[in-house]
Amino acid sequence: MKGLRRLSIIVEDTGIAGQHIHLTSQDLESQVLVGLRRDVPGLKIIPHSYPYFYVSVVGVEDQFGCAFYIHVGVSRPTRILDDDSVEVAQGIAEVWGAGSGMIYTGNRDLMASKLREYLNTQITNFAADYYKQNPN
Repeated sequence: MKGLRRLSIIVEDTGIAGQHIHLTSQDLESQVLVGLRRDVPGLKIIPHSYPYFYVSVVGVEDQFGCAFYIHVGVSRPTRILDDDSVEVAQGIAEVWGAGSGMIYTGNRDLMASKLREYLNTQITNFAADYYKQNPN
């Protein structure tokens, strides 16, 4: 994340299960925007560009409750070099992430707040890692 100066925000659609717990991709995008501006105010947020802050929430539900998986990461353009440092390919790679994500299960009434809390914690973790690599 060294030298990171701008980000775009991408939040996948939360689907029907997300709607049932009153959590939309627009809600999460707003939370990310506010969190990044609060925790990393010098980072420019530019729509539809690379690198990007990515959030994916996938849920399933039945008559007993629900389960949701959330993943948070930052991806940026990369170059792949051969052994002689000659570029052989370009792509997009996740350069920061919250491990393999988190799974929450339980009552629908509490699920949205659990997911929001996790996302907020990951925004703060991203900010801490960002400042470690960009101290000035």
